[in-house]
This record gives sequence, structure tokens and C-alpha cells, in this order.
Amino acid sequence: MVYRVLSGLAQRNLCDYYSKGGGLRKFWDGYDNQPIAWIDDPVSPQFDTDSDAIQQLKNVMSVGDCIVEIKYGSLVFDSALLIITSNIHQFVQLFKILDYV
Repeated sequence: MVYRVLSGLAQRNLCDYYSKGGGLRKFWDGYDNQPIAWIDDPVSPQFDTDSDAIQQLKNVMSVGDCIVEIKYGSLVFDSALLIITSNIHQFVQLFKILDYV
């Protein structure tokens, strides 16, 4: 559903977005300060609260500057809207652990 909405808006040149699916890997290839960033399934069902993916998720959700690595460099993550989707039930527990709920 999110994909259909975002791609429909992008096709009409109403918005530009970056999508990162399949977990939070180290590199954000293709990210170029798009105003909307969509992260699908940022963590695996067996997440560890100290994992790199969790730390990266905390960083992009924080109000401070977050540096994301792209191929051959890095950028400050500054998307105005961050959309996170997941069908993992434990994701709610993760937000409680991170103090976001």
C-alpha cells in the first residue's frame, strides 16, 4: 500500500522518496536527501537491541544529525518524513525498548 501511494505520487512528480527494504544495512545507496524516506522491515524478527540495525534505526529517528553511509562517501540524513513499515509483532516491543512508545 505504501509503495503504491509513494510510487503514484512520484510518477506524477508530486514527491520524491527513497525506499530501503530488507533491513537496515550499512549502506544507503541511492539516498540523496529525498524528502521522504521509507524503511520496510528495518530489523529481523530475532533482533538484538545492541545490533547495528537497531543503532542505525535509533540514529535516523533521533532529532540530532545522523550520518548515513553511501557508496564512496556519506550524507547527513535529513528526510522530513520517515515512514517505517513492518509486519513483525516484536517491532512494537522494540519501540518500547527504545522509548518511542
